Amino acid sequence: MGNTKSRKRAVILILISALCLSGCGKEVHETAFTDSVAPEDYGLEMETVPISVDGVKGSYTFLYMTDDQAIFENRDDLGWFGNTETRAFRDDAGIPSGENIEHWIQYANDSKVDAFLTGGDMIDYGSTENIQTVQKKMSELTMPYLYTYGNHDSYIPWENTFVDTDETFLKVFKDNNCEFQSLDMGEFYVASIRDYQVDGFAQISAEALEGFQSLYKKGKPIILICHVPIYTAGAEDLRKTLQNEYGELVVQYDAGDFGTVNKSLLLGEDCGYELTPETEEFLNLLTADGSPVVAVLAGHLHSGWSGNLTDHIYEYVGKPAFLNQGALVKVQGSE
Repeated sequence: MGNTKSRKRAVILILISALCLSGCGKEVHETAFTDSVAPEDYGLEMETVPISVDGVKGSYTFLYMTDDQAIFENRDDLGWFGNTETRAFRDDAGIPSGENIEHWIQYANDSKVDAFLTGGDMIDYGSTENIQTVQKKMSELTMPYLYTYGNHDSYIPWENTFVDTDETFLKVFKDNNCEFQSLDMGEFYVASIRDYQVDGFAQISAEALEGFQSLYKKGKPIILICHVPIYTAGAEDLRKTLQNEYGELVVQYDAGDFGTVNKSLLLGEDCGYELTPETEEFLNLLTADGSPVVAVLAGHLHSGWSGNLTDHIYEYVGKPAFLNQGALVKVQGSE
């Protein structure tokens, strides 16, 4: 009788131990970020962007910056466009964006953010010097990062050509993939999708769609980064603002001997151009009931905006980093 009780007690203890190993031992992630490191000390201005995600138990802080438009060299063959004095984007103090990138890297490392996220256009045009320099700068980060593909990152001015196969350029992307990348944060994903194509229109490629679909099926919440803001009926005020400012949602630039260059301002239906089947499928998945996407981070416009794309998807469009403006994205569970 005594041996039977002992055996039962032993079985119960084993079961409890097994349960603890499978669940009790899991630590809730608490961000190492410290707000005692002031962004102002680095010449930066940070906006706090809170994102609540159902089921998340931990806390996470990401640094998000977009559109630094940095130039690290003079290109005589490009005239004023390739001259750091005449073309460089500068902050209010006149400091060119090629210099302020050091401040972003140092602040991220010192404040211990969980990841460094970019919304595209870290550089102003694709050249060997620009590409190699920004890749070297990003390698100095002490945390994971996602480098989002913007329309300027590998753009060779006025030629409408891209250098997607440049090995140095591809190194800056996670797994050398400029179409779709992701970070697994345990409780959710942060992903980056390329949504700007060589013809000047915002579209999603077949490769990018495949990557998105694969992550989508995993079911965990997704915070999605893309360069060009996404448009739905929920962002109608943004669409109207851009139409009032530019007249059209696809802006055309006179590129002299190279003809006209297109630049789409938004990605979505009724945005001034025809969507590809892949882009339509992406938007359908993104906005579907039960979509795991909870937030979109974008850039491109050089002005800020935020609002809801759907009842469950929040979109934040960042202000330009060349003006030293960025965001601390703070993720935690819904109350």
